[in-house]
Amino acid sequence: MSYGWKGKKAKHTDGREGVITKEDFYFGGIALHINIEGGEQDCVLLNATLRDRGSPGWSWWCEDFSSGARWFPLGDHN
Repeated sequence: MSYGWKGKKAKHTDGREGVITKEDFYFGGIALHINIEGGEQDCVLLNATLRDRGSPGWSWWCEDFSSGARWFPLGDHN
């Protein structure tokens, strides 16, 4: 099963860029694994009912947003 995150571009507030390469499903959420240019990896955990966890500061590129392509926050860590 896939939720469509794999292959999406990702960008961090510190300037790092990468691609979401893997979705791991767990009870109540999904872990998105990001391969960063230069070989590093990072992860954001999107929770269905609790606060999101993992590495904050990531955004994802939405190519087909109704008002034009743009970056959206990846997770709500607040």
